[in-house]
Amino acid sequence: MDREIRELILRTCRWNPTWGASRIQSELLLLGYEVAEFTVAKYMIRQPEPFSQNLRTFLENQRVASLPYASRLTKSLRPRFSLMPEALCAEARALPTSGRS
Repeated sequence: MDREIRELILRTCRWNPTWGASRIQSELLLLGYEVAEFTVAKYMIRQPEPFSQNLRTFLENQRVASLPYASRLTKSLRPRFSLMPEALCAEARALPTSGRS
């Protein structure tokens, strides 16, 4: 295989990390190079696996998800959610949960 084609494959991988072997092979065909998809996959740069979230990120996401919010319907009857100000949160916590105590 020509060194030029291998360099094109590597350069394309670096510039377009989300492209797969079939997309790169198609682009090479447009440039006039006939290369098999298997060959492109063989010379592609292997992208590292993304890290999973750690405990700190998980807890931060849970904290954000548990923030109090209010919902109301718009004119098109779609719900609109917004965060409640702290003053309203305190009032909402102070309200009795049942009608009779």
